Amino acid sequence: MLAAQKTKTDEEFEFKAWVYAFLFMLGLSVTDIAAHLTGGPVFNTAFEICVFHIPTAILFIIVLHQKRRKPSTT
Repeated sequence: MLAAQKTKTDEEFEFKAWVYAFLFMLGLSVTDIAAHLTGGPVFNTAFEICVFHIPTAILFIIVLHQKRRKPSTT
């Protein structure tokens, strides 16, 4: 087997890693939004957007791309 070839297990692990990263960032974004709505901003708004919300959106796009690329096993 060539080193460049990915097995099905490797692809599933990679997909799960992206999903977990997205879920973690989504949790941070939701927590930040809740804190912003209930008690005012914790950080500068530009900082919140750049550190929490933009990376979450990028991870969402990556997860969608990986899901579309991943062959359905059902």
